Amino acid sequence: MTPSLEELFAELATPGGPGIYSAVPIPAASSYRLARAFEGYPTLLIDVAEIPGATSLVDLRGQHIIVHHGRRCEVRAPDAVPFVGTFSLICCVSDEAALQGYFLDFLYTLVRMLGERPTAEIISESMNHLLELFAALRQSPTTTAQGAWTELLLIAEAQNPAAMAAAWHTSPTETYDFNAGAQRIEAKSSSRGIRRHHFTFDQLTPPEGVELLIASVLVERTGGGASIRDLLQRIRTTLAANPGLLQHVEATLAQTLGSALLDAFDQSYDRELALDSLRFYRFDEVPRLTGPFPPGVSGVAFTSDLSSTTCLDSERMLSRGGLFMSAPRTGAS
Repeated sequence: MTPSLEELFAELATPGGPGIYSAVPIPAASSYRLARAFEGYPTLLIDVAEIPGATSLVDLRGQHIIVHHGRRCEVRAPDAVPFVGTFSLICCVSDEAALQGYFLDFLYTLVRMLGERPTAEIISESMNHLLELFAALRQSPTTTAQGAWTELLLIAEAQNPAAMAAAWHTSPTETYDFNAGAQRIEAKSSSRGIRRHHFTFDQLTPPEGVELLIASVLVERTGGGASIRDLLQRIRTTLAANPGLLQHVEATLAQTLGSALLDAFDQSYDRELALDSLRFYRFDEVPRLTGPFPPGVSGVAFTSDLSSTTCLDSERMLSRGGLFMSAPRTGAS
């Protein structure tokens, strides 16, 4: 079993001084090196000696991230002769274990975004994305850990994870969680054992010609379940060949949970219970208020109990094709 980057980083010795890095090649991406800086910080080394235009790259500093380009460094690897090379250094400047762990987890996505032979332009674009990702960790969360876990579950367990990931909202303020044009899915979860969910009037009033389904999941916190981190790692593996979609998933999760992400990362829920309880409902079958409302009334919200509402079975989901065919199969017969 391939060790995680967190495990590899823990084994790296602290180097003897500034400009010296203890490093090992990243598994499945050996042209990149995972390193420990003199200060103890986790660092990604990109060899830029042979990359045209690399000398024009600009150093960057962001939230917990420093990027230096064109630095001459001594690299010391276990059981190898030390050598000096010219690198771009991407360093997570934090002593917080959770933040370092998030950075190390994200490095696999980052090296896939960079590719085997990155250009100066790709390096620049990837570094800007990295800084935006960590900047999002300062924002206020727009959903709960339970809500984010439910949405990630629908992607990780989808029949077509790429299609579900592509439909995942680009902004956490969008009306629907998954939008594929004429087909949309709004994900709802309940930890009370009852399909009682909160809706806004707008969520159950889709545009003309749009087919909307409500995904309802019952969730339960458990120490031995699947965490947000587990689901994200599964999605990273599944979408490894599609770095653009990976970037979208990473950004959406960071923007959605914001400052709550690190605390929520290892919260675990019962995956089997959630999948067995998954049901899809037509939006117009959901008990709801209907307009028009009196002048001056807006932002109408309510709670609906779907316990007596008829759900769609898997065959009816498949018959609709597109996004609905890509979604996970339900526990309904």
